[in-house]
Amino acid sequence: MERRPQEFNGGEHDYHTTRADTHAEQEQIEQARNEATEQRRRDRVRLERYVEAGVSPDDAEALIDVQHSLRAQRGGPEPGGSSPEQASGGESAPRPGPRIYVASLSDYNAGEPHGAWIDAHQDPEELEAEVVRMLAVSPTPGAEEYAIHDYDGFFGIQIHEYENLGTVSRLAKGIARHGTAFAVLVEHKGLDNLDGLDEAMRRGYHGVCNSIEEFVDGIAEDMDVERFINGLPEIYRPYVRFDRNRLIDDVKVRLLFLEDANGSLHVFDRTVI
Repeated sequence: MERRPQEFNGGEHDYHTTRADTHAEQEQIEQARNEATEQRRRDRVRLERYVEAGVSPDDAEALIDVQHSLRAQRGGPEPGGSSPEQASGGESAPRPGPRIYVASLSDYNAGEPHGAWIDAHQDPEELEAEVVRMLAVSPTPGAEEYAIHDYDGFFGIQIHEYENLGTVSRLAKGIARHGTAFAVLVEHKGLDNLDGLDEAMRRGYHGVCNSIEEFVDGIAEDMDVERFINGLPEIYRPYVRFDRNRLIDDVKVRLLFLEDANGSLHVFDRTVI
């Protein structure tokens, strides 16, 4: 009896379906991993806020664990799921990065302006290469000198026309990475003190608020102070209260509040800044 070759069309279909399922599972795993990383970041920020408010690290960790349990029982979303920029609407659309307009001085002095807009959040070598390309197509033969004649996306920080491209690069990268908060921190520290600011943003930035009072009320809400007091035996409740004014005074000493052009306050840890 003649044996016919086995057909594998169905097998191929099953194989591709399995690959698709595997790809979907990988995406779910990656999403879960990213959510876990973001949750750890939020817990770390919340822990630092509690410690700044005078809560011991052990009590702060226990409080965070209790909050997770309560929210799991309620089935509600974790608060603070967005970054401070997202909470204020800053990340609803891709933020255009800082840029500079470099002009050929030979052409400018000859009354024939020539230049180019350049994305500033690049390495200094890449910025220099862009400048060289701009000069290479100058109408004036042998054009070599340039200056920064305009800039955009630096949140009010003034860029000198002969600013070092290394400084421009570091400033622009920080703004592209951290947004308005980095800009207000640079305004506070100065362009000559960029060292360590990126690390300071990661370790010492506590978010944005409209007022110090709002920030303190957020701490109280995170700590669920009212729920704690109401959970005490009624006989003890008259003797327990939340001293909001004292916490406001302590926060002013421990934290640095810097105002941006829109009137929002960006909160930094003084020990890191």
